[in-house]
Amino acid sequence: MKYRVLIGAVTLAFVSGCGGSRIESGVDKEQTGDELDAAEIEDICDATVAYANETYTVEDRCAFRGVEAALELYTETLGNAPDSELMSECEHAYDACADRFDPNGGRDCNNAPEELKDCTSTVDEIETCYADTLDAVLEEIRKLPTCAEITGKELNDFLDRDTDLTPEVESCNTVAQSCEDGYDLADEF
Repeated sequence: MKYRVLIGAVTLAFVSGCGGSRIESGVDKEQTGDELDAAEIEDICDATVAYANETYTVEDRCAFRGVEAALELYTETLGNAPDSELMSECEHAYDACADRFDPNGGRDCNNAPEELKDCTSTVDEIETCYADTLDAVLEEIRKLPTCAEITGKELNDFLDRDTDLTPEVESCNTVAQSCEDGYDLADEF
């Protein structure tokens, strides 16, 4: 289902194409991915998580969770849930998210790989790609309807648009080509 893209993608944040990394890992920016050791990869991951935590507000993270819950109800009922139930489901998920919100995102880098084989992108290119991706996702999240705006028609239109919360980001083209077995940022979020 199209909404699975929404569910699987989120969790992070658009100032796309600004050039230069906004993620500051402390790792040498000219070093290539295949030169990194496990500690440096974890430093990049930690800095990416920190960037996401600084960028995404509770409203951003929980707005997504609310819409996600309404989409699940909408698809489970084959589009037959009344708007009031969709709104209620959205509000419940939003409130539950806000109640347990961790300003640090509750993320760690335990899944970071030990190495990035055959990756000739520089740390600067990798960090820029990650920051631009997080920013692009955030821009898409901020386009989502609020719980008060949720209707079956809105959700149907959303699904018809084939909205992708993991938009293609120009700064990631080089990384995608030069790090074929590279680390997928979405694995952490």
